[in-house]
Order: sequence, then C-alpha cells, then structure tokens
Amino acid sequence: MYLDFDLNFGSQIEKKIPILQIAKPEEAKEIPDVFDDAYNGTYPYQEFTNVQEVREMINDPNFHWILFKLDNEEIVGCYGFHINLEGKYGTFHGFALKRKYQKHIDTLKIIIGCMYAIYSAYKDKIFVWSCEVRTAHSITQYMGSMCGLAPIAFFPNKDIFFNRIESTILTITYDEKALYKYHSKNKPKLIPKASYCYLYSKLKYNLEDVKYENPIIKLDSEKVQRLKKKFKKEIKPYKLSYEKITFSFNDSKSYFEFLFNPRVLNCERTQYKVSYLEELYVFIQKLKSFIKKKKVRYYEAFISAYEPHHQKFFQDAGFLPRGYVPSWRFNKEKQFFEDFVVFNYFKGEVNNVQIIPQSESLLNTLNFTIDMEPKIIKIK
Repeated sequence: MYLDFDLNFGSQIEKKIPILQIAKPEEAKEIPDVFDDAYNGTYPYQEFTNVQEVREMINDPNFHWILFKLDNEEIVGCYGFHINLEGKYGTFHGFALKRKYQKHIDTLKIIIGCMYAIYSAYKDKIFVWSCEVRTAHSITQYMGSMCGLAPIAFFPNKDIFFNRIESTILTITYDEKALYKYHSKNKPKLIPKASYCYLYSKLKYNLEDVKYENPIIKLDSEKVQRLKKKFKKEIKPYKLSYEKITFSFNDSKSYFEFLFNPRVLNCERTQYKVSYLEELYVFIQKLKSFIKKKKVRYYEAFISAYEPHHQKFFQDAGFLPRGYVPSWRFNKEKQFFEDFVVFNYFKGEVNNVQIIPQSESLLNTLNFTIDMEPKIIKIK
C-alpha cells in the first residue's frame, strides 16, 4: 500500500513516507530487529523479539504483520494485528519504529493508512477492535483516537518498558452491529463499586440502565474445606518465559487459569468455569496466595457483567473494577456479544503518565487523578 494521500493537520515538516507491506515468512527476523532497536533490547514481551515466534505468527492466517519499508527496501518499523473471525473480534499490537527514524517518519499517516486498510479488509467480518496503548507518552493514544480507538479501561502499572514501570490503557472501537444488533438482551447486574466505570461507558455508547446488586455471600464452610483438600495447581511452560497456571479440583470440570509473565511479574488472560460459588471462592483464595508468593505486581481479569456474585468475590479479594467493556466477548452458541467488567490489582504508585483528554476523562471517572504523582500531563 502506498500512502498517497494528504493530511490537512499536524506538522508541516516534510517527513519520509514508507510503503506498507504484509510481512513474509522470510522477513521474520526483521520484526525482532525493529523491537530490539526501538526499545534498546528491553521489550518485555518475548514473542515479538523471538524470530521463530514471529515466523509462526506470519504463517498463521489469523496473525498479520505490516512492515514499513522505504524506497531502498530498508524496513524501519512494523505493526501487527490478530483476528478471530468466529468471535468477530480483532486486536492491534506491536507498533514500533527504529529509533533513528522516529522523528523523521510520518507516523500518523502510517497509522491511518494501516487502520484504513485493515478496517476495509474486515468490514462486516470483525465488529470489535481493541488495542492496549502506553501512557508514558501521549502520541500512540492520539494516533489511535484519530482512527476511532477510544479509552475503555485502565491497567495501572501493568508493564515495564525501558526498565521502568508503566501503565496501559485499553482502547476499543465498535461496528454498530456489535453494540446493537448482536448485543446481548440480558440486563447486566453490577455491584455498586462498578457503577463509576459503567457510567463512563453508558454515556459514551448510549447504553441502557443496569441493575445494581450488592449480594450477601453465604458459603458452605464444610464444602469449602472439602474443596481445599481436592485442590490442584499446575504450572506449565507456555511460549518462551511465560507460565500457564491452572487451578482445578479432583473429580471436577471446574477450573481457573491465567498466564504469568515472570519477566514483568504480571498476570493476564484469566479464564475460569465454576459450578458453584464455593469453587470460585477457593480459586480466588489460592490466587491471592500465588500473587503473594510470586510477588506479582499486576493482575487482571475480565468478569462477566451478569454475575454480581463473581464480581463481589473479586472485589472482596482486593481487585477493583477499572473499566466496563460492552460487547467484549462473542457468545458463539447464542450468537451475541456479552459485556464484561475489568478487575485488576496493582502494586506501587502510578507515575510517568501522559494522557490525552479522552483518557483523562476515563481516569477522572475512576478517581485516579487526585493522588497521582507526578501529576498527569494534560494534552491540549
């Protein structure tokens, strides 16, 4: 794709305009080289810096890498995306430019060109796109907002870039079908603590009112003790330095699993299934022990917006709601999207934050601007 269009805003300084091309398997080495150069060898997610992993992504029809090439065929940057056609969902990841070109390449035109091509290619196939953006600087937030990606959830102190702890914002864009035609007709049930992040999403996407519940948790203590005796924990290597942690019980199909990244001490991609509340209670208690033992800095889980008891369990365990994400997951059996609440836990002070006004609105709703030091830099 040649970026042969003009933008009537932004810097008037002439910058280099690369050509966009889908990466080929033989170009797999180029992508780790870009990340190593851009992040000075400190990029925390090894799947993007490992040639074999990148080659597998390129060969996977659900993953694509876009390379930024100059006229002399030099590769100066990259951007990736992953699609799930059955789930009608896609994610963007891994935008990077080599350091010596970061002030000499028209990054805004690159992003707009990439997004236009991708949105056009998957129109009527992918209804939800998301991307996690750094808060150490505002440029990626600004570029994403120009392409329709809006802040929806806050991940405080999730990552480590350049050996410094950073926060991340989940941004998202929807096809109207995801929010209306294929949106679940079930009415969400939320704990009161989730009202702040729900109000933010409600106003942004014109959502209907929800029902609030503050359930009283009553557990069978004998059942809890029996479950503790049947508890099993399994730790398996999962791609490079990641570990897949699975909790379960003997003679039960219930489970609770997530990925642990020892390099940055964070946990994500939580999935679970339980038959009754006592099982989830035991799982969460064991999770708290794991977090303490492994000195986990950050943990995140997306919890169903229709399960107030589950939300209450996570809240009582010290995890707080920091985003309400409508139409986050597509229920293939019922053929509609369901809403989820982001719960997370983090250690330390939230520092080194620069945000655009849209992100500021989200953080204000979550009461994060008051105690932040240094203060958030507002981008006018």
